[in-house]
Amino acid sequence: MKNLRITLLVTIFSLFFLNGYSQTVNKRTITVGGVALNNSYTFAQFTSIMGTPNSHTSVPWDGGELITMMYNSNKFQILANKFVHVNLFNNSYKLNGVVGVGDPVSNINLLNPFKLESKSNGTNKMLYYAYITDANYDMSPISFYVTNGIITEISYLYMDDV
Repeated sequence: MKNLRITLLVTIFSLFFLNGYSQTVNKRTITVGGVALNNSYTFAQFTSIMGTPNSHTSVPWDGGELITMMYNSNKFQILANKFVHVNLFNNSYKLNGVVGVGDPVSNINLLNPFKLESKSNGTNKMLYYAYITDANYDMSPISFYVTNGIITEISYLYMDDV
C-alpha cells in the first residue's frame, strides 16, 4: 500500500510539473514559418528553414548587417544575425501556426498572451498589443491591426529593454 501511495504521488507531481513546463514553453516561443522571434539565424540558416525569398537586400546597420527578405509581400528582417522584425500582410504565414492575417481577432488569445492591450484607431479599427511575457522572459509586444474584427496586419519589432 505504501508503494502505491508513493507511485500515485510521483505520478500526480509529474503531471503538474509537465503541464506547467509545457505552458511556459508555449508562452516563451513565438514562431512564424518555422523560425522563432528573437532567435539567432544567419541568412543561410534562415533561408534553409523559410526557403528562398522573393527578394532580399543587405545593408550595414548599427551593430551589424540588416538583411531584409520578402516572402509573398511579407517582410522579415535579421539584424546582426538576430531575427528582429516581421510584417505580415497576407495569410501566407501564421504565428505559432494559429493566428494570421484574415483571422478573427479572438484568435490572438490562442497565443496565450501574458497581457493583451487594445486601442481604437478610428471607426471599426483597433490595434492590439500582445505581450508574450512571464517573470523569466521578456519580449517586445506583437502588434495586430484589426478592422471589423478581422486581423489585417501583424507586426513585430524587437526592442531592447522592453
